[in-house]
Amino acid sequence: MVLMIVLALHRSGLPPGVAAIRARASPRRPSRMRYGPSQRLLRVAFMLAGTRAGLTLDEIARELGVGRRTAERQRDVLADLFPQLECWDDEARVRRWRLPGSVLSGVAEPRAEAVAAVE
Repeated sequence: MVLMIVLALHRSGLPPGVAAIRARASPRRPSRMRYGPSQRLLRVAFMLAGTRAGLTLDEIARELGVGRRTAERQRDVLADLFPQLECWDDEARVRRWRLPGSVLSGVAEPRAEAVAAVE
């Protein structure tokens, strides 16, 4: 079978080396962008903006279904992107983070259906 393909490509005027390479080459798969990491980052940002009490790293990790170290990385990226990220220790000496709600006001606009439902 491969010999027939090589002969057919050789008859088409391609050099034998190129014909053999093309015969072995697999069809190209379309490249797909991975949106998972950016979606997770936006999800953390919306979670931090949607709470007054703030979130701990363990709460972020549990909500995302990831480990604590991944939650720390997400927090670090958000701290770089949003200098408004607030951090404090609560009365149990647990560190919490939150974003002021106004920080993400331009990121997500309400859909017309949502506005109509409120009215």
